[in-house]
Amino acid sequence: MMQKNLHDLRGVLLDDPSLEINILWKVPPQKFGTNVIAQRLFDGFAGSALLEAMSNFSGEEAWARKRPIRFPGLVRVSPETFRIVKEVCESKYQLRASLNALSKSQRQKFWSKFPTWTGIEVRRFPILIESAKAIRFYWFLNSSLKKMSATNWAAKIRQQIANEFKISSAIRDRLIELRRRELAYFETVNPDLVVGEFRTTRPSIKGRVVFQDGSARIYNASLPFIFCDDVSDIVINPLKDLYDYCPPGHARNAHHVRAKLMVDPITPGSNFYCYQSRYQSDFADPMKF
Repeated sequence: MMQKNLHDLRGVLLDDPSLEINILWKVPPQKFGTNVIAQRLFDGFAGSALLEAMSNFSGEEAWARKRPIRFPGLVRVSPETFRIVKEVCESKYQLRASLNALSKSQRQKFWSKFPTWTGIEVRRFPILIESAKAIRFYWFLNSSLKKMSATNWAAKIRQQIANEFKISSAIRDRLIELRRRELAYFETVNPDLVVGEFRTTRPSIKGRVVFQDGSARIYNASLPFIFCDDVSDIVINPLKDLYDYCPPGHARNAHHVRAKLMVDPITPGSNFYCYQSRYQSDFADPMKF
């Protein structure tokens, strides 16, 4: 059912006289920890990319790109196309519910039948909006922080080293070498020294939509926003390159947990950071640990 709707949608988009691509970017997968560049598309390139975004077909084997391509933007369509897009979304909701009931091996078998798709691509949705006044596209960066004493980290890393010897992969040796350097550090410092493990998630793209009635809502913007209103001017705050929005090592909030940590990790390539000296005293109080 979903495949039929996707096929129908391609045809409807191609024939839609009301189609207007207000703005559209193509954001290819980037290596984690590097800048992400939003490529704005124009004219025929934008039209081709829109078909790719809405039909989940890139013409590139899924294994070659690892992660799905993102297409944030804003597109006006006719009421008929709007209806077809809504049907596609409903089909995807049904597919997601069915897949959630399968085992991991069953899901892998299912996706093996669709080499040009990734699971995330097929299950993500274009956002249907009405009566929008303004949209701001931006990067969302999340992070996690776990803190323990050097003694506890050392015990955990010893277990990780034992497990990583069982990994059969090209990166195993690098992982083990990094773990050993981390372990050497934790075995030489004060056993009670509190160290944080700071990890950042892959950046995602969000869109904050302000509606005509003054209300606002934030959506995932991996696919374009679709509307069919007669609204003449929707104010668009465009998407920046990731490092223009948040340069490496920059804490956007001064109270963010990252601001309490040292700039450099305990060893190159590690996610472990010591706290700045002025914050170490916080951990003398067990209520703050």
